[in-house]
Amino acid sequence: MLKPDEVERRLPVWVALSELFLDAEFDEIACRYVAERLRCSGFGLQELEDILRDEVAPAFLPNFLVAGEWSGWSPEAVRDIVLSHLEKQSNRPRLPVILRRRWRQWTMEPVARDWEKVKATLISVSAS
Repeated sequence: MLKPDEVERRLPVWVALSELFLDAEFDEIACRYVAERLRCSGFGLQELEDILRDEVAPAFLPNFLVAGEWSGWSPEAVRDIVLSHLEKQSNRPRLPVILRRRWRQWTMEPVARDWEKVKATLISVSAS
């Protein structure tokens, strides 16, 4: 489980990445907002992708399975959702590697296109 200081460092990232899971159009303004929040986080691109894939995507995927949230979550709600997911995961037996990879792909599918836009924005801002 994450230490309190790790949770606090990740929280702005979790909040920004949760925007990818809203039941609403992910437009250019949302993309720039998410990219800017992630850029300021101090995490590298691979770390951000790992956080998305392992912490945020599986926790927020259910929002796409029902009539989902479209206005966003408070930081407290995001923290509770992600930590609840991580706690459940730590209590489950680990899946074999091949199933873990497939699960990670499946949880990313609904946001893959939007994540690519965010990554491109992050890369272009870093290059300038």
